[in-house]
Amino acid sequence: MTILASKYVLLHNSTDELQAVPAFITIKNTLIEKVELVEIENYQLKVIEYSNNPQIKLFDFSESFVSPAAINCHTHLALNFLRGFSLNKAIQQNIIENLFYAAEENLTYEDVYAFAKMGAYESLMNGTGLVWDHYYFGKAVAQAIQDVGLCGVVSPTLQDISGPGCKNTENAISDTIDLTGTIWSENCIYAAFGPHATDTVSTNLWKRIHNYSQTHNIPVHSHIAQTIEETQRCLERHNQNPLTYLQSVGILDSNIKSLLVHGIYINNAELSSVRENKNCALVFCPYSQLIFQFPANAIAWEQNQVKWFVATDCGASNDTMNPWSELRFIAGLPSLNSAVSSEFINFMNSNDTHLSKNALEKFSELKNKNNALLQTFQNPHSLLNRILKGPGSHHNAFIAGTIAPGALANICIWNRNHAAFWPPHNPARSLAFCDASPALAGLMTRGKWIGALKNGYPQSPSELTHTTEFKHAHKEAEIRLANLFARTFQ
Repeated sequence: MTILASKYVLLHNSTDELQAVPAFITIKNTLIEKVELVEIENYQLKVIEYSNNPQIKLFDFSESFVSPAAINCHTHLALNFLRGFSLNKAIQQNIIENLFYAAEENLTYEDVYAFAKMGAYESLMNGTGLVWDHYYFGKAVAQAIQDVGLCGVVSPTLQDISGPGCKNTENAISDTIDLTGTIWSENCIYAAFGPHATDTVSTNLWKRIHNYSQTHNIPVHSHIAQTIEETQRCLERHNQNPLTYLQSVGILDSNIKSLLVHGIYINNAELSSVRENKNCALVFCPYSQLIFQFPANAIAWEQNQVKWFVATDCGASNDTMNPWSELRFIAGLPSLNSAVSSEFINFMNSNDTHLSKNALEKFSELKNKNNALLQTFQNPHSLLNRILKGPGSHHNAFIAGTIAPGALANICIWNRNHAAFWPPHNPARSLAFCDASPALAGLMTRGKWIGALKNGYPQSPSELTHTTEFKHAHKEAEIRLANLFARTFQ
């Protein structure tokens, strides 16, 4: 039996706030079996008691923060292979069709496996325990995730109108169903149906996905209204906006869990259909959207009481796979209102060399209005649950993103004495607002430590770069990347 102990375990209370309390966490196989709270004055006595039990392997992280590992609920792990590629020309039009597709047409199963391993390693090094991945050759992604030690929901990309997946539609459906098998779930690999978008998937395929999702009781994970081209095509073909169209084909049925990503071109009128369906959630990928379009209006999502989570998207349009780092941008969203407000635009366009009394009054009104939003968006518990408990409860096959009985044993150990956490008075706020990754001292996924133990204790996942396994994976990815670029861009 394995037990983790700390005086600072971040547990969710009845209002889903994270509180640091002394606790002992019992791990059995891949799950958390029990969480035992203790009074601080009894902590050391309990440590001694468990240390003297030969049937227990106790890890005492007395002075460290212990938290749930992050969930990155929308990734393309393998698409990191285009990180650093010049995007200047591609983003002037449609980055997906003008850059991604060109390379993806030439991908092989082995390429995706090699590239996804690198994305999986990077995820672990940033304290992510589980990803929702959406990509071609889904079984290659699943195998890479499993081999590296990550947990994942894998959505093999489905397309039948346009895109690289058109030549492999039936295989992708078959792979998705196969991934629901016990052989995968025992290693914490799960499935979701992965239709690409409303302009690349036919009505017939959407309806098949609807039926398959009900039959196999697994979610739908899709992009939605992510580009202006998609939105225009949906209007031309169906006389409906993308979200309204998905409602018409049954994807927003209340008995289907759906994860709809980006939602840049969703208006307020459409948001009511998401608000009323508690099994539907939108996903905001702020830094990625800053590059390939512009950020979705998450403020409107919140004001319309829509369920929404946070993810990174891919390294090719983000440059990092760190979901914790996305939270600070979200916290500051309301303040951006001032920069695009009519009050500020009028001030910028005026010839006044000083602010008039009227302008100052307008700015004051706007500041007060935004302050109320800031209170909501800067709440560290709300921010953290968009990458923890929120997405961790959005699949019927598991619970994650929380330290509680029955949840996946995906746990981060943080060095609370690290400069990034100083002073360590408010761990929830530190995790939401600081760059915490350098302070990551250990990571458990599936009930097992990532990397080798040193002196009986886990090391930082960053130490993985020194292992033979990582070096081999890195070399393989480098060779395959060079060959892919030679086939695609030369």
